[in-house]
Amino acid sequence: MITAESLAHTLGPPQIDVRSLFRGHDSHGQIACSPHPITDLIRSLIDTTGMTRLTERIAIFAPLQTMICWLVQPTPERRARLCEDYVPRERQLTTPHPQWLDLLLWGSLREAAIERQDLYATDEFQRVYFDALRLVNWPYQPLDGLVTDPQTGHVGLTDALMAHAMNGSNWRLAETFAQRYPELCGLVALE
Repeated sequence: MITAESLAHTLGPPQIDVRSLFRGHDSHGQIACSPHPITDLIRSLIDTTGMTRLTERIAIFAPLQTMICWLVQPTPERRARLCEDYVPRERQLTTPHPQWLDLLLWGSLREAAIERQDLYATDEFQRVYFDALRLVNWPYQPLDGLVTDPQTGHVGLTDALMAHAMNGSNWRLAETFAQRYPELCGLVALE
């Protein structure tokens, strides 16, 4: 049975430690990984899809965490944290589909993928999509979007990166996505 306490632990505080996102970039195994379920879920997704670009690997955590928390506990407060394009569409709420499709950043793309799951609910689509994601207009180095608590070692996203990554207009898909799925180009922002 899920209790309010266990749900709160699973969803975590607004500032979850993101160190485990770096596991793929830590060749010496020196970074202690967070045992937090959401961080581990997101790391697993981005590792599986081959997302290796550091800026995107860090920044994607903000919208994915927010969307996952809303999907698990759809309260008005959690809904208010979603930018309009991240809000689940009718088809998401009524049509059975693989859960990862809920994490596509463009609502119109989510609808198209759910409508044609035979074409888009595939490992290939997932890899091409996540590999093509680009954070644009971020004027800093990737690690400038992180803040470390010197007492605890907790690593979180800065407020600036959170706000930037939560703005849907700051995300694009690379040309590789357009080349593979030209029929979807009108549904997303491209580089």
